[in-house]
Amino acid sequence: MMNLADKRPAHEIARERVNMLAAELGLEIACQFVPFSQSRNAKPRAGSDKPWRSLNWRVTLSAKGREGLTLDYSQGEGYAPASKGNRFPDKWSKAAAVAVEIETGRKAKPDFGGKPYPGREPIPAPDIADILHCVAMDSGVLDYATFEDWASEYGYETDSRSAESTYRECLAHALAFRAMIGDAKLQELIEAANEM
Repeated sequence: MMNLADKRPAHEIARERVNMLAAELGLEIACQFVPFSQSRNAKPRAGSDKPWRSLNWRVTLSAKGREGLTLDYSQGEGYAPASKGNRFPDKWSKAAAVAVEIETGRKAKPDFGGKPYPGREPIPAPDIADILHCVAMDSGVLDYATFEDWASEYGYETDSRSAESTYRECLAHALAFRAMIGDAKLQELIEAANEM
């Protein structure tokens, strides 16, 4: 139920709701950084000769201390600390700094010549609300009776092996997550995550 006196944007209220559901269900995450070169995004995307540069994580989701689901999670390069602010003077050094960060998981620092190198400070891991948003959105796969139905809704080709692999991965994660928290709480989480 929405509080009409709450003047915050809907996405902030939804994020708070997702965090409250996580606490209520005893959900926790453990994130392990994955160097970009070892990630699923390192290969070029379909229709492009370049990969999608990203920060990558291997995330384990547990409920009340019991491990239940492990998945890959990616954040676009805009989440790299070097892409924000002006610690690097030009777009070339900024791009090089982002490359350092997505490969090492450490915040880049400029040397005296402005060339980036990995510092000691780790890049912050994603928070549980973002992970749960991703899992909730992927759980929409449960609303489709077949791969073909799901593929046509999400714009995938029904004869694509890659699309079918994505479908199967989403389905496996959705089923495991639903087994962890139950159908009613999954629906509640999906509803909240839709507003984020």
